Amino acid sequence: MGVQDVTSAQAQGTITNPKQIGPYYSGASGIAVNSIVDVQVLKVLYWVAPGTLLQKGNGATLMCSYTKVSGAQACQNQE
Repeated sequence: MGVQDVTSAQAQGTITNPKQIGPYYSGASGIAVNSIVDVQVLKVLYWVAPGTLLQKGNGATLMCSYTKVSGAQACQNQE
């Protein structure tokens, strides 16, 4: 999903949800996974695209996963 997709959909009244921000595991035991990832890697590989969709496309929501990222649940990670 790109910036134009987000802005076009939301202009029609649809709330967009660009998927996962950060690392995630799609298997059945995803809640037990702890992805140890350097903060710089998170910023460069995982946060650029979603950040752009939020800032330039005014994306309404983002989805995070049950996976832990460097010891903290993804949705609660302060990084």
